[in-house]
Amino acid sequence: MKVLIIGGTGLISTPTTQMLIDRGDEVTLFNRGQRTARMAHFSGHVRELRGDRRAFATFEAQVREAGMFDCVIGMIGFHPDEVEPAVRAFPGRCGQDIFCSTVDVYARPSFHHPYRERGPLHALSDYGREKIACERILMEAHDDRAFPVTLLRPAHTYDDTGIIHHSLGRSTALLDRIRRGRPVVVQRDGQSLWVAAHATDVRGRVRGSDRHHACVWARLPPARRGVADVGRLPPGDRRCAWRHTTRIGAHPDGLACAPCAGSVRRQRGELPVPEHL
Repeated sequence: MKVLIIGGTGLISTPTTQMLIDRGDEVTLFNRGQRTARMAHFSGHVRELRGDRRAFATFEAQVREAGMFDCVIGMIGFHPDEVEPAVRAFPGRCGQDIFCSTVDVYARPSFHHPYRERGPLHALSDYGREKIACERILMEAHDDRAFPVTLLRPAHTYDDTGIIHHSLGRSTALLDRIRRGRPVVVQRDGQSLWVAAHATDVRGRVRGSDRHHACVWARLPPARRGVADVGRLPPGDRRCAWRHTTRIGAHPDGLACAPCAGSVRRQRGELPVPEHL
């Protein structure tokens, strides 16, 4: 399968790129080439297109010249004006367009759990509202011009690098309290639900069908249009509230992985690394 990834070196797209390479697909990455270490890792295994996603006219010309693709995976698209060029450039040139959105598009709080893919959309953040606008442009293109679209809505995604998230933000206060043996603070009564997924799980499954090369993420049945809500737990998996997640993560003998030392060091060096982490 010929796959074009807009991005390819980010939190989710890095393991996705590796998965496609391992599977033997022909992978093209379009990005600015600024994450040199990751691009060097993929060197010789992918075709590289250097460019700026926001240089819209140039972007459209570059991807048209790149040829036809069975699948295009858009990992960089945070504003409607970044999605419109894809709607202009890819119809008739790709078998399926996958757009990475977010669970932040959903209305909260919800009266039903788990969230359903067709649940009401009402984002609380500018980030979520912009993603809703992007989704609408793509779905309108599908309805009006049969543009093949799948929306991917990941939940909180993590790997073994980056900033450690907790229920009250991204500060190092959580690590400080764990280190000093102090109670860990959670919002309200700690009963609100939270979903987190490792980046290697979010990459999901990408499959091609012989008929129309439809790409399928996160257990979607083969289809030309769909919404994948990544983060919904399959039957038998535990559903954790913040109080449970925090308790497990804070205990050195807990069931969840404690933050790695490299991740702690990235937090501006504010705290020494606790020994049990």
